[in-house]
Amino acid sequence: MATQLRAVGVDCTPRTAEYATHVSDVDNGKVQMFVDGGFSNLDGGKRIMHSSTSFSPSSGYCNKEVDALVEQAFRTVNYEKRCDLLRRADNIFTSECPQLGGYFEYNQIGYNKRVLDFGYPSLIAAFCSPVRNVSVSD
Repeated sequence: MATQLRAVGVDCTPRTAEYATHVSDVDNGKVQMFVDGGFSNLDGGKRIMHSSTSFSPSSGYCNKEVDALVEQAFRTVNYEKRCDLLRRADNIFTSECPQLGGYFEYNQIGYNKRVLDFGYPSLIAAFCSPVRNVSVSD
């Protein structure tokens, strides 16, 4: 990414950080740009567009109209109405371009009740580890 940014005139020095440090640096405005992930879930749109600081890390984006549309959308059961509200929020959000999204995936996972020790995997939780071993009962 740094090479591609330099090619268009953006001086960029990438660095890695332990996740808690990364979140703190982003939340405290110590970085000008960051790459992150993990918002591919049912509330992904809310996590990306909403100004709440309870989601980590926060990009610092704040638009009360977008917040209101997103909050209303997540209280709306009707699919078409919810899509319309999120579309309106997204149109405002993207026109202001506070973030550049590279990839967004929506997943629903279903599994047989014979599957043991399964939980929705995140960026940091593997399917099998010393504390978690997904298996299928007989």
